[in-house]
Amino acid sequence: MASKIKIFVSYAHRDESLLKKLKMHLKPLLRQGLIDLWYDRNISAGADWEREIDKHLETAQIILLLVSPDFIDSDYCHGIEVRRAKERHERGDAIIIPTILRPIKWQWLLGDFQALPTSTKPVRLWRNQDEAFLDVANGIQRVVDKLIARRSVSLSPPKPTDSQREASVEPEYTQSRRQRITYAAVWPTIYEYDAAFRDASTTVYDADVKAGKLSYDSRPLRLNLGSKYVSVYKMSDWVVKCFFTNILINDLTIAPPPDIRERYQAINDYISQHRPQLPFLVPQIWVEKGIKIDGQGWPFIKSKFIQAPTLGVFLADRHQESFVNATLAKQWLEMINTLEALNMAHGDLNITNVLVCDTFPNLTLRLVDFDSMYVPTLEGRTLYELGDEHFQPIQPGVRRFNNEMDRFSALVIYLSLIALDEDTQLWDRCKANEDTKLLLGSDDFRDLGNSAASKLLRAKRSNRELQQCLDELERSILEQRMPRSLADVLQVRQSVRQAPHDDTSMELPINLPIQDPPS
Repeated sequence: MASKIKIFVSYAHRDESLLKKLKMHLKPLLRQGLIDLWYDRNISAGADWEREIDKHLETAQIILLLVSPDFIDSDYCHGIEVRRAKERHERGDAIIIPTILRPIKWQWLLGDFQALPTSTKPVRLWRNQDEAFLDVANGIQRVVDKLIARRSVSLSPPKPTDSQREASVEPEYTQSRRQRITYAAVWPTIYEYDAAFRDASTTVYDADVKAGKLSYDSRPLRLNLGSKYVSVYKMSDWVVKCFFTNILINDLTIAPPPDIRERYQAINDYISQHRPQLPFLVPQIWVEKGIKIDGQGWPFIKSKFIQAPTLGVFLADRHQESFVNATLAKQWLEMINTLEALNMAHGDLNITNVLVCDTFPNLTLRLVDFDSMYVPTLEGRTLYELGDEHFQPIQPGVRRFNNEMDRFSALVIYLSLIALDEDTQLWDRCKANEDTKLLLGSDDFRDLGNSAASKLLRAKRSNRELQQCLDELERSILEQRMPRSLADVLQVRQSVRQAPHDDTSMELPINLPIQDPPS
């Protein structure tokens, strides 16, 4: 995953309830890792609040001004944040988006900027405020898309050299977190998929999905907003993932890696060979001829819908139950050890790609989204996804496409779980949240020695496992390498987990989960 678009929110504290409602409407962008939303409630305990505000104001690509009488009346918002935002906007370093929350004469201050909602009617005056915030969220997404396009690479990816294949090093163009890679435009657009799924009875070939009913709980009709090159739909008991050509501005496009089908075939082949050891992988079935668009059949990936929260959502709700954290930590360690023992890597471990299923004490973890997965038969392939910045090394070139690429994220998640097991208040004190990060994030990794969250964790001196994990994290960053495996860090023996004989609820299909077109 490319580096997120950073959004700084300037607002009056009296409007915090409206800010929270806006954040709810931005959740799809947050959960897909497209944006990082920052406002002053994110400041860690003990930090210099003015310095923290300045740092994030100076690095944001979008500055969101939530305009109201209290905002205009605030000397800090008006005299410092608005002035600095205008300076950065004039230099071309940031985009200002005024959002009018409550009636006030604002044009004298911000009349040169395109305000939201699009009608500039204050949010409070809308009969349905959800519609107002949806309008605002759509406007913000349009700006996010343009910023992504500006930093796009407009060329198809070069083939890796022999030396790069041998070392499994990603080519130079993938090593910058500030670039989004583009590929040949050969797939349908997201709007063509939307239209096709609305008429699924005549466009879908796959019998399971064809029999389903398109369902969604928010607009637009997709489960996600169609970020990057993936669009997700729910058809009754099935989740369907489609690959599309994302046409941005200036004719720049983003499309899936050219070998995406080969990757999924290799992944599913390997998983099928080790099915009993991998009950935690939610089967991702590639359907070669899944849906008809403009008379042509296009593939999609289907998986059974699982009614379960993500790890981030689950912890936000249940982190105060320490025994739950201990159970999850044990499961996490077993799962990571199994992947290591099978020379596999998920490729994008974060709090949105892990589901927490069942109820305590029988909690189980499940992994979804295999786009970045590594199996031994994919050795030498290109690393296309850089991963979530809050769960990956900050130095370019450290993470390579091999069986070790989960080790940083696995370590960060495990140390968070065992720390929460000891002190549940760390969730709030370290500013963890359900969408982006746990106890440590990219800002902490850049300066671990001075990180307020790291200091809180270091204070738990009696927690030997936690200190071992922090030591390894710090050394790996200083030495610019991937951490050792969790088994090595904790000095425990790796074991390959076996599924119980009667556990068939998440069993992979016996046959290769690549479905050929129907005759």
